[in-house]
Formats: sequence, C-alpha cells, structure tokens
Amino acid sequence: MQKQKNDYFIVTAPGFENICTDELVALGIQPTATVHGGVEFSGGLQELYTANLWLRSATRILVRFGDVAARDFPGLFQRLLRLPGDVLSSRGPLMNSG
Repeated sequence: MQKQKNDYFIVTAPGFENICTDELVALGIQPTATVHGGVEFSGGLQELYTANLWLRSATRILVRFGDVAARDFPGLFQRLLRLPGDVLSSRGPLMNSG
C-alpha cells in the first residue's frame, strides 16, 4: 500500500523562514520551498506529526488539499466542492489514513 503524500505549509514569523528550513532538514524532512512567511514541504502523516511536534520556529502547519481561484464566496464554495475526496468532511483524507 502506497503512503499518501500531502503538501504542507509551515507558517513562521517573518525572518524565521531560514531557521525553520534548517530545523526541518535536521528532522530529516526536505523542504520544497522557502518563501516569505513560511516553508513548504511534502510528506505523509509521519512527517507532519514529526514537524508539528519538534519545530520550534513554526506557529502552525497548514495542509494544502488543492488550489482554487474564486472572486466571491459562492464561487469559492462551488470550487471547494470539486476538490477530490472528502476534503470538507470530518472523514477527510487525513482521517482515512489508517
């Protein structure tokens, strides 16, 4: 069975992005990008839990389920409903991993 991978965004205070990147690498997790205000990485639940537990420079970690463009809330809602899986339910992708 193949492990499900997700894209994550670690939110940091401005100026802490490089510190967070170094912490992530020290945990054995390879960042995919360092941007103003945070760090991006991909991985499974193990990487998410490890980062959440041990990163000291992070304020939170966001899970990215997809990209949508919308001009208003009704349009946003309609596009969110089209995301794959049950992202919007309590039994969404992270809940079904095992």
